[in-house]
Amino acid sequence: MNVDVNVLETLPHDVAGSRALGSQVLTISDEDLHSSRGIPVHARGINLPFTVRLARTEEHLLKAVQVRAQAFLRHAPQFGARLLQPEEADRTRGNVVLLAESKSTGEPEGSIRIETNLNFRTELEAVVRLPDFLRDKTIAQVGRLGVKAGPTGTLVKRALFKALYRFCLATQIDYMLVAARTPVDREFMKLGFREVFDHPTLLSFPSQGKKHLRLFVFDVPAGERTWRDAQHPLYKFMIEDFHPDIEIFSSVRGMWAMPRSKRTREGRIPEVPATLDIPVV
Repeated sequence: MNVDVNVLETLPHDVAGSRALGSQVLTISDEDLHSSRGIPVHARGINLPFTVRLARTEEHLLKAVQVRAQAFLRHAPQFGARLLQPEEADRTRGNVVLLAESKSTGEPEGSIRIETNLNFRTELEAVVRLPDFLRDKTIAQVGRLGVKAGPTGTLVKRALFKALYRFCLATQIDYMLVAARTPVDREFMKLGFREVFDHPTLLSFPSQGKKHLRLFVFDVPAGERTWRDAQHPLYKFMIEDFHPDIEIFSSVRGMWAMPRSKRTREGRIPEVPATLDIPVV
């Protein structure tokens, strides 16, 4: 597109103030406007060897369950054996499951579940008396983190957490909650989580193994500022880098790209597999 550029030597009648003198005037024709439409934008992006998206179908969910069970079987075999099938919380309204899939093989690389209190209290809210600062707040309980063993494991965890963080921002979540065992608890502390209680407190869930868990919280709205002020080594990855393979908003693009008249009464797009009952963000 060619744009004529002129420098003002005299002030136009419709511009007030001497600061306009010496300004550039860009003259854009209607032809320029029409020809510029449809030009693709190549945003700076960093590609990953896998994708991260919401598990929106039963096929997606079964993949997430597969990698979840494999991860838990490594450190808690008896409990992991109980995770070979989807749990009720995987399909509860207001909850979502994030799935990382290999681009080359389509195999699941990792998954994590997000339970929100947008419709019902989270499990931790129901069984633990939480401090007052969490009262009447929107909460996302993070759980069932499972990552396939291998060289990309650390990167998969980071990408899942970035997707989790962006999902929480989009749904106006105030705090994330996570109950973590050692040594996983150290990974959450490195991400900026802090203990919920002022005094060291351990949680015991006998049905989920013999490990004791610590309860951590993350302030979602303050996350960017917290990482920036601390010069956190993951700030660039979490905030500055653009990862097109993290696709938590793809459902919006798919839905609103379809003319309203072509959507079904149930709100589904024709010829798309039936989706889980999860919020669209």
